[in-house]
Amino acid sequence: MENNFDEILKRIRSSTGIETQKDLAVALDLTPQAITEMKKKGKFPEKWAYKLGNKYNLDAKWILEGTGKQIIKSTQRINNKRKFNILDEIEAWLDEITQKEPYRKEWFQAEVEDKFPAFKAWKEEKEKSEAAKAYTSSRKVA
Repeated sequence: MENNFDEILKRIRSSTGIETQKDLAVALDLTPQAITEMKKKGKFPEKWAYKLGNKYNLDAKWILEGTGKQIIKSTQRINNKRKFNILDEIEAWLDEITQKEPYRKEWFQAEVEDKFPAFKAWKEEKEKSEAAKAYTSSRKVA
């Protein structure tokens, strides 16, 4: 995956009102020094791309790689907008980890279900409900 800071910044400039590193720092709620440090490293953090994507209705993959669709459809944007920003960071972290260690996806799911039994119960109930609907629908066809 391409992660060249300057190339990513060009894409961001072409699609937002962001012109300078200072503008980028304001958009990301960071210090200009944080932007300068990452530019020196030549890396653009995934969590920054997710944050800008949410803010400017852009696809994070397009921001990072220049591939795929640039703009997220408005209905997709509504569905993707998170109530809890930490979920974007968790998703970016998991993407990064599972690229190196694919088994971590199952590990994370098991950890979440272990730490949040109410979530596990909700998920199981949802699966039962969906299975019942599918069964009912298939019986109507026959």
